[in-house]
Amino acid sequence: MQRFTSPCGLEGLARATGDRLDVLAVQNLTGRPGRFREFIAAAKLEYQTICVLSINNPAVHAALLRYGFTPDVEIDQFGDTQELLRWDKPS
Repeated sequence: MQRFTSPCGLEGLARATGDRLDVLAVQNLTGRPGRFREFIAAAKLEYQTICVLSINNPAVHAALLRYGFTPDVEIDQFGDTQELLRWDKPS
């Protein structure tokens, strides 16, 4: 994971691998609402798959479901099960 700062004023930790974006943490530095929605909308234009790996905020979880993300489970490199929310660009 690498630290990022987005043009819409969010910072966090994410990893881009080809056409997939894995997001671990996001923080709104601006204090203005709607920046997370803007961040996700921009990511949907750039990536085929977006996975949000750890969601501790029920409001963020609900927002991602509204934005078209679905619950998924993957096995990480250590063989551990990881619950996440995933969005795949429609073909």
